[in-house]
Amino acid sequence: MQSAPARCGAGRIPMKALVFRLIPLSLLACAASQKSQQAAPQQIVSSADRTPQDKEMDSHRKPVQMLAFFGTSPGMRVGEVGAGGGYSTELFARSVGPSGAVFAQDTPNWDGPGLQKAWERRLSGPAMKNTVHFVRQ
Repeated sequence: MQSAPARCGAGRIPMKALVFRLIPLSLLACAASQKSQQAAPQQIVSSADRTPQDKEMDSHRKPVQMLAFFGTSPGMRVGEVGAGGGYSTELFARSVGPSGAVFAQDTPNWDGPGLQKAWERRLSGPAMKNTVHFVRQ
């Protein structure tokens, strides 16, 4: 016999949905509390050890604006849902530094041999030592 899903409040919002609604608020709280330590986005994007492929994507991915928008800073923990090939993940990893952490998630639908190899290469770099990549629904 299966039990009913956990619900919050007057039984209207499934607990899972509530948790996912609170995640952005908790990320904003983290960003607000550490705003003064924010690493300079242009400095992160200009890092000499970034791959030529990532640098080539910069013109249309707008990494300086993205990092400024999210306001990530040293020591923060970042969760990225739908991390794809890890372009943004690596920028987040550089912005939170060794005292922070990045958790990058992909679904099995995005995962494949090519993507797995790309992640193995990306995770082997020094900028990604604080990053965990996992594949789950």
